Amino acid sequence: MRVNQRNEGRINNYLKTGNHKGLESMKQRNLEQYGNPDGPTPNQLYEKDGTI
Repeated sequence: MRVNQRNEGRINNYLKTGNHKGLESMKQRNLEQYGNPDGPTPNQLYEKDGTI
């Protein structure tokens, strides 16, 4: 799914640039907002916006 690809792309971008502090910050925000450190699930986005 595109949502999973988006989440993986964001994580990989942090890793490629060596921005481990940014990655941890992103994971903490995702955990607080979505309950998942890797980002929202397709169902969460659908429930929020009606689209994925």
